[in-house]
Order: sequence, then structure tokens, then C-alpha cells
Amino acid sequence: QVQKLFSVNKGTEVLSATYKGAPIAGEDSLYVSAVRDQNTKELIVKIVNTSSVIKQSQLSFSGKVKGSYKALVACMEGDLKATNSLNQSQVLSPKTKEISFKPGSTFIEFPPHSVSVIKVKI
Repeated sequence: QVQKLFSVNKGTEVLSATYKGAPIAGEDSLYVSAVRDQNTKELIVKIVNTSSVIKQSQLSFSGKVKGSYKALVACMEGDLKATNSLNQSQVLSPKTKEISFKPGSTFIEFPPHSVSVIKVKI
């Protein structure tokens, strides 16, 4: 399931994902990558929370991005020892919800040991 989240959200252009000017790679147990998909006109942000606690963060975009946005968030979380099987294929599967947020002012929660994909139409 994790491989599917990443493979179907690869985008067409890699963007920088930074915090205080440095790439977000393990900062506070969060790993982030961002891409733009020219075909679907979406900004796609992938966040992995390796911590055992909920993390909160804000998304901000550089450039002339203003206003509020709706985004689809697919999040996969669960017990680290859990597995899918032929009889129970959805034990670990992404749950999708729609959120509204304003860049730089809305906190988004990332559950413990989770992979989240945020898609914003641009």
C-alpha cells in the first residue's frame, strides 16, 4: 500500500520541501517530499511521520499563492506489526478525507508511524 501511495503520486516536477532553508529529512521525525503534477494540475506533498506521537505542521507555498484551499489527504497508519493478508487485505490501507486549509496558518496532524499524501489543485 505504501508503494502504491508513492507510485501513483510521483508528479512531473520535483519541488523543494524545506524548513528554515534546509530540506525536511528527519527533522522532528518527519520526512517530506513535494512534487507538482502538470497533467493533473496538482501539488502533491508526501509526509512520513516515523515518531510514535502525533505531529502537527503547517504547509506554506512559495510564490504567489494566497487564499484558502481544499485538499485531499490520504493517510495510512497502524500498528507497526500489523500486516495485510488474503483474508484481511485492508488492515493497512489509506483512508482519504478532504480538508480546508490556509497555507501558513492551518495546522495539519500526522498520526504516529504514518504516511500521508496531500493533494492540492493548483
